[in-house]
Amino acid sequence: RSSDLKVATLDGQARAFQRSFDLSANARIWVPLTEGPEPEVDALLARQKSRDRDLWVIELEDRQGRTLLDQDGLSS
Repeated sequence: RSSDLKVATLDGQARAFQRSFDLSANARIWVPLTEGPEPEVDALLARQKSRDRDLWVIELEDRQGRTLLDQDGLSS
């Protein structure tokens, strides 16, 4: 399964990250995908979802845009 993460900053803006595999580190990582107006981020994620029916999109809301992706258990 593939997964993306969207974080909305509750001011009309959002960022999206995509789960990827870093061959050099032999580890799964989160890669920045896009950022900008939330409707544009949503449209990109909807296009990806239409191409990958197994895609999971995790949505967060945080005014500071925190994802905690660098925390143990979420980064790997």
